[in-house]
Amino acid sequence: MRSSGMLLAGILCALGGSQALAENPKLETTADLVEFCDTIGPVGEVRDGQNFCDGFIAGSGLLYLELVRAGRMKKIACAEPIPTLEQAREAFVAWAGANPDQMSTKPIDGLWRAMAETYPCPK
Repeated sequence: MRSSGMLLAGILCALGGSQALAENPKLETTADLVEFCDTIGPVGEVRDGQNFCDGFIAGSGLLYLELVRAGRMKKIACAEPIPTLEQAREAFVAWAGANPDQMSTKPIDGLWRAMAETYPCPK
């Protein structure tokens, strides 16, 4: 468990998170991910955590695409074209605001529930 915390801290540093953020990362729930992703602030300002959020979205998105391509999972979100990181982040934060009952779920579950609802696959 300790090594995964050190890995997360290293990723945070590499992605440009603040020193305090890198020393005390907490990513256990969807609410924690929202804190990293919620970028409300002056126009053009990158808040601490936004780079981590973008990395989380990009990494989980690439894993999802590879699992779908390999036939290991079915599609749950079908965006064409694939949204930008900013669009995905904004969609996730908006979904979180509309679904407060989901804030205690795992971050990956919250992100993909948001993407599945925002970019549903045709039936």
